[in-house]
Amino acid sequence: MLPNNLLTITCGGFSPAFFTVKVGTTITVKNECGFHTFQERNGAFSTGDMTQGATKTLTFNQVGIFFTTCQFHPSFAGGVNVE
Repeated sequence: MLPNNLLTITCGGFSPAFFTVKVGTTITVKNECGFHTFQERNGAFSTGDMTQGATKTLTFNQVGIFFTTCQFHPSFAGGVNVE
């Protein structure tokens, strides 16, 4: 599960990188470093561009496993398992 429904973007990547949520869950994405996105690799969801200190919310309405990245930093990789 995702503690406090909070995903943090750090200078080193997503924290946590991989997590599980129930369908219908809304999470908060907080960017603590630089300029990033949190997005599904095939476009199923995205926070859009986020400056340092920005927060955005995402709601997961589709069951599945989704692989995530940052548009600007492809080495930032992770996944979301929506049950």
